[in-house]
Amino acid sequence: MPFGWINHFWCTLVIALLLPATSPLHAQNEGDADLEEAFDLKINATSTRDLDQVASLCESAIEKGLDEDGMVEAKQLWASAWYEYADQMGKQIFVPGQQDRRWRVYRREALNRLKKVVELSPDTSDAYLLIARLNGLPGGDKAAANEAIEKAIEKITDDDAKLSKALFIRASLSDDSDSRLADLNQAIKIDPTNLDAIRIRGAFYLQNNQADKAIEDFKLWLDNDKENLAAYYVVAQSLVAMQKFDEAIEILDKAAEVKPNESRTFKERARVLIAQEKQEQAIEDLGKAIKLNGKDFEAMMLRASLLLDQEKLDEALGDVNKALELQPGLIGAYRLRSFIYSAQENFAKAIEDIQTLADDDPSNLSFKTQLAMLYNANDEPSKSVKIYSPLIRQLSRDLESPANDAQQEAFETLLSSALRGRGDAYLSLSKHKEAIADYEEALELSPEDDGVLNNLAWVLATSPEDELRDGQRSVDYALSACKLTDYKEAHILSTLASGYAEMGDFEKAREWSTKAVELAGSDRQKESLSKELENYKKNQPWREDQKLESKEDDKEDDKEDDKEDDKEDDKEDDKEDG
Repeated sequence: MPFGWINHFWCTLVIALLLPATSPLHAQNEGDADLEEAFDLKINATSTRDLDQVASLCESAIEKGLDEDGMVEAKQLWASAWYEYADQMGKQIFVPGQQDRRWRVYRREALNRLKKVVELSPDTSDAYLLIARLNGLPGGDKAAANEAIEKAIEKITDDDAKLSKALFIRASLSDDSDSRLADLNQAIKIDPTNLDAIRIRGAFYLQNNQADKAIEDFKLWLDNDKENLAAYYVVAQSLVAMQKFDEAIEILDKAAEVKPNESRTFKERARVLIAQEKQEQAIEDLGKAIKLNGKDFEAMMLRASLLLDQEKLDEALGDVNKALELQPGLIGAYRLRSFIYSAQENFAKAIEDIQTLADDDPSNLSFKTQLAMLYNANDEPSKSVKIYSPLIRQLSRDLESPANDAQQEAFETLLSSALRGRGDAYLSLSKHKEAIADYEEALELSPEDDGVLNNLAWVLATSPEDELRDGQRSVDYALSACKLTDYKEAHILSTLASGYAEMGDFEKAREWSTKAVELAGSDRQKESLSKELENYKKNQPWREDQKLESKEDDKEDDKEDDKEDDKEDDKEDDKEDG
């Protein structure tokens, strides 16, 4: 009996002793199932949602209980899943030229997870690198970026490529030029294939006027990235900015060798040739670009502008019309076509194009000014005045309170141009007094405008209205215009001659009129200037009344314009009286 009791006691004791030991062991392994599921899901993960689920399972496994090895594995797996999540977000953010508009959301999501990654795995240098890059973007936490990059550099011990990348990132974050260059130099020394560092150092040299070093780095970049056409274009554009046109052509020649069927290469080379004033070669290259890409409206526009300069107007018009077919509503195309129509003296068509632009953007002063000029050229001066008058009033008011010096200069330039334009229109309408007033006001704003000087001098010498003529002032203004144009403009020499004739000095009038005829640029101009010369040979001054045979609608517009001007003047007078 005692022995039975003893046996029962020991059995009970053994069971009691075992119970506390076996319960914690069971608790420690309750998370195993979640951890195993997390591993399986990580292997087969296809989305960021899967990666978030992996992290949730790891967190659940840790909360339920794992042994020491399981705990390490769960933390590593959790950190790996969320780093992969953040890395995927980063790849969507750091796509050259294609940054997703939602990148700020991606950054926030990535940084939230990376914070946990470095908590779970403090030695993960890749996580610190990504934190630095993300915070280095606009609106990021610069201090956090600098802290992260220093930790990354500290933890990278045996990977030269990664250390070079880290130094490059630190250079991009630095505000100190010397530190930035030192990091770039070290990054390239450690890893001579770090093309980002080479490219940025080239840009650094370029910004700091070290052109030779910049070119050396850019060429090194291209030597190691031969298939990257975008790199060739960046280098060529940088060389153009330094006015190293031959080197830019050399780079683009290599690009054409690498991919001879890429249209953009020829368009870029054409831009450089234009800068070198090699228009024929530029037109040839633009033709190649258009042949390779029949939808390249930019190349068409560029070629059209060159053809316009060469007075190949029909060809230029063809390019612009094709560009407008490809890109309807292209503002530059309408403006360029209006210039082509103007060169063809088809001012009605030119007016249609600018009117289209003015209707779409009624507040655009440039369109209004151009429209007024075209009406003048189309022998519709009253319509020109109708546009210029309110424009001049508006500019005069704007000039009273400009926002800054640059705006004041812009307003003065526009106002001077508008006054000169209205003066020309008034001259065509035989309103000589009004024309003189506009020219004089324009001259106050632009005292070295040879066009204003010439036109004012002309009307002072040739007006049929005796009280308006002033030979001495005419000669003074004309001489100033001649000096500004090196005595090489026939129409300005003609004006000088008319001034001397008005003063009665017909010898000088004949002298300068003869030179004007010799410099005439066309048969039509030569014929007109020769008539003036014949007058001076007879010792007769020149009188000119440019009164146009206005169209019926132009006469009506003139009446309406006078009424509108009177109304505006009354309003202005009322304001002054108030």
